[in-house]
Amino acid sequence: MKREVILDFTSLLDVIMLILFFFVIFATLDTNDAKSEAKAAQAEAEQQIADAQAEWKTADEAREKAEAELKKLEQDKALAESIIINGADDFKKALRLKLMLTYENDDWIITVNCPKEEKGEIRYTELGKITNVRKREDISEIAEDFRKLIDEYGYSREDAFLCDIMYYSDAPGSRLAKNNTDRMLSIFQNEFGYKYLFSSTTDLADIANTKG
Repeated sequence: MKREVILDFTSLLDVIMLILFFFVIFATLDTNDAKSEAKAAQAEAEQQIADAQAEWKTADEAREKAEAELKKLEQDKALAESIIINGADDFKKALRLKLMLTYENDDWIITVNCPKEEKGEIRYTELGKITNVRKREDISEIAEDFRKLIDEYGYSREDAFLCDIMYYSDAPGSRLAKNNTDRMLSIFQNEFGYKYLFSSTTDLADIANTKG
């Protein structure tokens, strides 16, 4: 009599299915980790690109600024060479102005004095006054007042100007008034186009102390 052998693979199939289940889970986890790493790498790369672009922009701005400064230096050099070549005639023809800063009514006033020849002698006469030198915040307004006085005197942008700023450094607010006057002359020269302008400073307080 033959016996039938029955093989039951149910348990084996369960094991195989369990193995496949965990394999799929781990494969999914590895894929997710890979995606996360890829996204992180992409974000880092994008940040590096943005940082590089910012550095390039900064470098370009610095280069443009350096080129502008170099251009200005070249222009100043050319101007200086022109003055050296034609210096004698330029200074003979230059308008020598005395800018007298005085403290009046709780503020500073610039009295612009210009030379005038009388009987063979050079005397300085008042050309005009510029008020509220210390209190005015817009220095271009002060420069415009100065320009009007110069125009009324008959001088142009092609003329040379020698301006001596005279003030008492020990008076209240003198430093700010002096700085505003310097800025006024800078605007007059660089923005209004009176390029042949030279300035000096005379501290009357030092002179008075020396005499005393």
